[in-house]
Amino acid sequence: MNDLAVALHADWLSDAAARIRQPRLRESFANDARMRVRVAARLAAEQGLPDAETHGLNAASRQILAAFSQDSARLVTLTGLVWNARFLARMVTRDAVTPVLGQIDRKDLIFALKLREFAPAEASFGYEAGKLRDFIETAGLRCVLSWLKSLPPGLAGRLRMSLPRVLSFADEAASLPPAICADILVLAARNFTSREV
Repeated sequence: MNDLAVALHADWLSDAAARIRQPRLRESFANDARMRVRVAARLAAEQGLPDAETHGLNAASRQILAAFSQDSARLVTLTGLVWNARFLARMVTRDAVTPVLGQIDRKDLIFALKLREFAPAEASFGYEAGKLRDFIETAGLRCVLSWLKSLPPGLAGRLRMSLPRVLSFADEAASLPPAICADILVLAARNFTSREV
C-alpha cells in the first residue's frame, strides 16, 4: 500500500524516538519523513500486522482513506462535528455561539450544521463549556476507531498508528456502529475538497 502515507501520531513517534540511543540519529528521525515511514513499517512488523490490503474496499472507504492520509487530525475533528451536529445546532441558536466559535472554525461549524439531518440522534451527556473542542475530537476519534475495526487488520492497524496510542480497539470507545461511522466519515472527507462555505 505505497500510495497511502499516514503520519504517525506524536504518541507513536515519541515512543519510537525514545528507543533511539544516538542523539544524532534521534534528531534525524525527527526531521526525516522517509525515516518515519521506515519506523512505521517497523512498528507494524513488531505488532505482527499483516500487509495493508486495500483490495475490495468500496469507493467511500477509498475517499475516507484519501482524507485520512491527507490530514487525519482534521478528519477526526470534522467527523466529531458532524456526529454532534444536532447538539451544536441547539447550542448556536442560543447565546452560546461565541464560546463555540472560540473553539471551532466557523466554516467547519457551518459545514457540520448543514449536515445535521445525517447526524445520529443525540445522547444525553454532559460536557464542560471550555472543553467543547476536546469533546468534539473525542467523538470523532470514537467514530474513526469504530470504523477502523471494519477494515482489514493490516490496514486498520497502520491507520490506528495515526491516532493517539492510548485508544484501543477493545475498549468502549470503539463501540459505535461502523456503518454509521463510515457514512459520517465520508461526509467529513468530502469537506476536504469542498471548503468554499
